[in-house]
Amino acid sequence: MEKMEKTAPHILDEIPPALPPLERACRLIEKTTLLGWVWHSHSDAAGKVQEELGEAEEAAVQEDREHLIEECGDVLFSAISYVMSLGIAPAEALDRANRKFCGRFNYIEEKMQEKGLPLDGNHVEEESILWQEAKKAGL
Repeated sequence: MEKMEKTAPHILDEIPPALPPLERACRLIEKTTLLGWVWHSHSDAAGKVQEELGEAEEAAVQEDREHLIEECGDVLFSAISYVMSLGIAPAEALDRANRKFCGRFNYIEEKMQEKGLPLDGNHVEEESILWQEAKKAGL
């Protein structure tokens, strides 16, 4: 029986596939950045996010769910890459966004309850006004 030649592992094989997706994306980007795969400017990275958003929108129009999932993943990966190119930890930025969203949503929920209106998607204009109020209030 012939011995099978073992191929050298790929550089990215060092990053465990079982990591949570956000952490894995960050580690992939960190690793490739060390190899010189970096954006030449923040606007280049932002342009990639815009490009991927356009491709996701095209997939949405085509109503091809598998293609849309792939393109949405590309949007998220390119956004993570952009954030990291600015020297910001994506998990920290996302955590702040989550807290801000919760604060604003809670504000809307409380105000809608005070007005006796349900949060049922039928009061979009009122909810939009309350969202802007929450933003102005620093939430």
